[in-house]
Amino acid sequence: MKLGLIFLAISMTLFSCDVPKSNPIKKTSSLDSIYHDLDISKIDTTDYLVRKSKENAYYELGVPFAFVDKRNDTIIPARKYYATWTDTLKTFAIVSKNSEMIGIDRNENLLFSVFSFDNGPDYVVEGLFRVMRNGQDWVCK
Repeated sequence: MKLGLIFLAISMTLFSCDVPKSNPIKKTSSLDSIYHDLDISKIDTTDYLVRKSKENAYYELGVPFAFVDKRNDTIIPARKYYATWTDTLKTFAIVSKNSEMIGIDRNENLLFSVFSFDNGPDYVVEGLFRVMRNGQDWVCK
């Protein structure tokens, strides 16, 4: 009986050790290597872009759109992106390109990948929302 308990204790000790994973799974995006940083202090928010669509007065996802400035000059042309969740681009806009939601500035620099939640971008809670950059989750204002 004692020998059986000793054998059981030794086998449980040997086989219950947790082996660390040498290569954990990391969420990555196809765009991880080309992110740009945005210095908000250098942005003139009075010089903004507005989303325009020819099809109708109300924008729907998938309808071609363009971003235009105050003089109605096209800055971001129509059909460059499939959809947008932004009507006024002051610092950044959330757009969809190649089935991935991304954040861009007015020069179309990639700022971040958008954390997808409920078939769209993450909800804004207390002025914050989640984004992804270099495979890591971040929180933005």
